[in-house]
Amino acid sequence: MTAITRNFQRAGRVMRSFATADGRQIRGYVHRLGLNIELAYYISRTIKFIRNPLAWTKRKSTMRAVTHDPALARAVDPDTGYGKLPAGTLPGAEVVIAAVREKLAERRDTAEWWDPFQKKVFLPSDLDDYPEVLDFVLSDEILQIACEYFGAVPVLQTVQGWWSPKNDYMQGSQLYHRDNMDWRELKFFINVSDIGDENGPFTFLPADVSDRVSRQLGDWRRAVPDEEMYTMCRPEDSRDATGPTGTCSIVDSGRCFHYGARTDKDERVLFMFGFASYYAAMSHKTAVDIDPARFRGDPLRSLVLGQH
Repeated sequence: MTAITRNFQRAGRVMRSFATADGRQIRGYVHRLGLNIELAYYISRTIKFIRNPLAWTKRKSTMRAVTHDPALARAVDPDTGYGKLPAGTLPGAEVVIAAVREKLAERRDTAEWWDPFQKKVFLPSDLDDYPEVLDFVLSDEILQIACEYFGAVPVLQTVQGWWSPKNDYMQGSQLYHRDNMDWRELKFFINVSDIGDENGPFTFLPADVSDRVSRQLGDWRRAVPDEEMYTMCRPEDSRDATGPTGTCSIVDSGRCFHYGARTDKDERVLFMFGFASYYAAMSHKTAVDIDPARFRGDPLRSLVLGQH
């Protein structure tokens, strides 16, 4: 066997690996080859499109089924990647707040720590017992905002309730970072209690500022300490998810650098759920396991739950 033949065979194995791999495997291959990690996102999305090219058209047309409320149009600024809705704007938010508070009272002392500074007190599996919470997450108001931002019906990625007690940590997601499932990941944060500066609010840099910082950083897919971050932007460039109970902050955590849970003075309770594109580089599957029969005959919500 000649060297040329062996090289062709090796190249063929590499191509087959890329063609059958998921996004995280592709990212690993790209890293081992010493290539720019951003290439993995292009490759993964391209492969997913080739595997199912009609998904975009279907999701684009199905988004027209969402009831449109003019008051919620452009709730998320496409340039800055965020928006904030005052308490009382979203119908049904009060039942979500009540559900998270109930689970917090039940699990405050028993839930496992997700991070040393945060517990998940409401889990995706709790949706079976709280169908009203899923109804809120899949409401026309929420889906209008998400579909408009993505330009098509996205996939629900997760649903979580967080409790962060008072702490003096400064690590992990308490440092500036960008989420890395895809280039766009839309997260909704609902304040389950009043949140001010003393509660360690979710804090972020708008997408236009984050883009500028990312270009200066080069390798931006890492945690960035404040002292490094503020050589590239100003502290006053940041925004936060403060506000009374029921306030909803909506942030593209894939585009915006962010941190949270710096609760060095008082605790914080949040409800969070997030969406990503069906072609998301690292995943297009929902982490929310819902019986498909529940939304049989509802093409819109079936797509949101990751069904084809």
